Amino acid sequence: MKHPPLRALALLALLAPLAAHAAAPVNDKFDKARVLTTTSPVFLNQTGVGSTPDALDPFIGGSKLARSVWYRYDAVFTTDFNRIIIDDKPGVRAAVFEMTDADGNAGTLKFLAETNNVLPNDIETLVFSTVAGRRYCVCVEANGLFDITLQSTPRPNDYFGDAIGLPGDQGTVTGNNDGATNVNDSPATLADDTPGSGVWYVWTPGFNGQAVVDTNFSERTPNNSLDTVVAVFTGNTLQTLVPVASDDDDGYQNNSRVVFNANAGTPYRIWVGGFGGQAGTFFLSYYPEGNPGVFEIASVPNSVGENQGTTAFHVRRFRAGLVAANVTISTANGSATAGSDYTAINTVLNFPNPVNDQNGWQQTVNLTIVPDINFTELPAETFNLVLSAPSPGASVGGSSPAGVAIRSGEPTDAAGFLVENLQVREDAGGINIPLVRAAAGGYVRMQVLALVSTSAPGAKPELDYNFAPVTVDLVPGQTQASVQLQILNDGLSEGEETITLFVNAETPDLQTTGYTVLTVTIEDDDLVVPQAGRLTTFMDAGGTGITGGLDIKITATGMVSGKLVMARGSLPFTGKLVDGRLTVRLGPVTGPVRTLTIELLNAADQTYRVTLSDGELGSTVTEIVRLTNYTALNPCPVAGYFTFADVVGGGDVPQLVTATIKVTAAGDAKLTGKLFDGTAVLASGGVGEGNNARMGASLYKGLGRALCEANLPTASQDINSGSFKLLRPGRSNQSVELPALDVSSSSRVAKWVPPAAGQRALTIWNPAGAGNADLTGGGFAVLTTKALTVSTANKVVVTVNPPENLKITLNAKTGLFTGTVIPTGVTKPQKIFGVMLQGGGDSFGNGFFLNGMLPGKIRLRGP
Repeated sequence: MKHPPLRALALLALLAPLAAHAAAPVNDKFDKARVLTTTSPVFLNQTGVGSTPDALDPFIGGSKLARSVWYRYDAVFTTDFNRIIIDDKPGVRAAVFEMTDADGNAGTLKFLAETNNVLPNDIETLVFSTVAGRRYCVCVEANGLFDITLQSTPRPNDYFGDAIGLPGDQGTVTGNNDGATNVNDSPATLADDTPGSGVWYVWTPGFNGQAVVDTNFSERTPNNSLDTVVAVFTGNTLQTLVPVASDDDDGYQNNSRVVFNANAGTPYRIWVGGFGGQAGTFFLSYYPEGNPGVFEIASVPNSVGENQGTTAFHVRRFRAGLVAANVTISTANGSATAGSDYTAINTVLNFPNPVNDQNGWQQTVNLTIVPDINFTELPAETFNLVLSAPSPGASVGGSSPAGVAIRSGEPTDAAGFLVENLQVREDAGGINIPLVRAAAGGYVRMQVLALVSTSAPGAKPELDYNFAPVTVDLVPGQTQASVQLQILNDGLSEGEETITLFVNAETPDLQTTGYTVLTVTIEDDDLVVPQAGRLTTFMDAGGTGITGGLDIKITATGMVSGKLVMARGSLPFTGKLVDGRLTVRLGPVTGPVRTLTIELLNAADQTYRVTLSDGELGSTVTEIVRLTNYTALNPCPVAGYFTFADVVGGGDVPQLVTATIKVTAAGDAKLTGKLFDGTAVLASGGVGEGNNARMGASLYKGLGRALCEANLPTASQDINSGSFKLLRPGRSNQSVELPALDVSSSSRVAKWVPPAAGQRALTIWNPAGAGNADLTGGGFAVLTTKALTVSTANKVVVTVNPPENLKITLNAKTGLFTGTVIPTGVTKPQKIFGVMLQGGGDSFGNGFFLNGMLPGKIRLRGP
């Protein structure tokens, strides 16, 4: 006997341990995963024996998987019906993941489902959802053999074990086999007719005798039958199913109809699919043979055109056995009326035994639509189709009544203006206004009307144009119409004027072609004649923009003079209107570019457009101002004296000004008074439209400005509102330093009626420190009652003895007062000044006394 050499024995000793270890599976690593598909969904006799650790092996139950292998599936469907089924011998642990990275990066696994059942010889099922186009991975740990199966479908009853139960002894359900598959889910024993892409149902009849399952009226598309195949089995598993009956085309058209002898209480497995790969939505009906059926209305169009003529619909008999039956079909008015909109129907439909006649299942009914000439009807009128009086045993389904809509023409739009703006000369006599619509299938009634304007630049009816509301009727096929606008030449220079036209449809709920609003501009052809008078207004751009008070006088020859009082200057100007227009530069040539433009806007309305532009602030403001033209025959209605006082103040100042306003019969307005710091104010301006006085003044040696506006009352004892705007520098013309101010304040203004000689003008009364006299800022003690009476010299003088030593002198002509007061604890008299306001049953004074850095405020009240 020969023995191997020692070197050979040593080599065998080294190789023996390696032979004891199995080779690693081909899908040991993540990037070597085996591919599952819906057409190849099964791998048999898989194992994890021999696998090596992988960094991506997941943790399940607190421990990392070992002896694991990988699988992947690229989802075809977005569906919740996905399973990984593992038939294991040794027991397995497994998990399903989604790869969230579209590039397939292994580091982006999202956990979906797991199993941690290591018991041998059982089946594990992992259920998860998928999104079409995404990749899913399965990791399985098994120390032995196992089979793995993928089930993925968009249909909940694709697989035999998921069959949908059919309730009762008869009914109809809607199903769909699109995306279903027979792969790995077919009976071991097939029926004569085998569905493709089949889905499963189970029905347990409660009767003995012939039973029917059909797919009648299943269509791939309207009037395109779905060629179905149906097979019926008994049994509880795919391996034990026994074919009972099957059919391809015995139903309506290419639909299926299976008849079999049913035993009450026996579950029948029904497999429904398509012939030759056809798939789609189907009806599945189940019922006893001989059933009279259920009548339904079908194929009713959502809407029909008014000019369509005849249209058809169907009446179907679902769950119909091989017996005859009948039903009545009729129409019922909605917003549409039989005779004028459609031809009424009321007839009995006789359905024969369908064994040799397809009319036993479905019949066609023709419906006639009647066109009418109605411009204001709804765009869609409706009526109903109604089934009634079915033969004994038959019934009417939920499709009755079925609504039918008649479109008013097909399709139909309302007409609109072709453009948004048109221009016409004043001497043109008129202009043609076009209307258009894109869709012209029906009758439409339109209304065109003009908006009457009461202000410039709106043109005036019967003076500038004539236009009465117009009704326009459009017939089918008509896409254009027009209306005529008459233009009147009034011979007045008014500038451009505008007319606004509107168009709307009396026919409701229509889309409009073009524009619903049109602006027609009348170009003035008349010689521009200056309109003489006075313009007064405030120009205020708001915020930090330009602001100013404007007073302009215009002569009949077009000569212009005026003054603009701004926060940055009091600027006079002169010039002459040329063709009704003047632009002037304000201020010195070396200063900021400020321009004022005056344009005659409408001679009939005597309105001007005034535009102020400021190059320094970069702002522009425009006002439309109407002339005032007071004369001896037409004097200013508020000529006289008015007293004016700020009541709110600004900054740290309790009040800004007290003053009197003198208005002349010519409308000139002059404000005379004093500011809180004693600075005299002399502001000038005029009274404009609505008795609104606007005045401006330069203050503090040209460094400060005052702008005053007052709504002057026409009656005595009335108090109206006003405003006072003040700009003052940091140092006044006083001996004390006062803060800079740029403020606006609310004011009150009252008509001043000078008291007669001997008349009481004011009573000061303050018993026990409370009452109508309120002298704040000085700590006054108790005042006794004291009457201020007008003397024969038309003066009012009052003296109150210590402790206050109050002395007041009232100018009865203007309402201004001056005086002195010695506040408690002070020995030197303080000057006071102010103004009286007459309102209601009271007269009261507002004024100041100078007291250190800021003046105190004095208010005198009395009956």
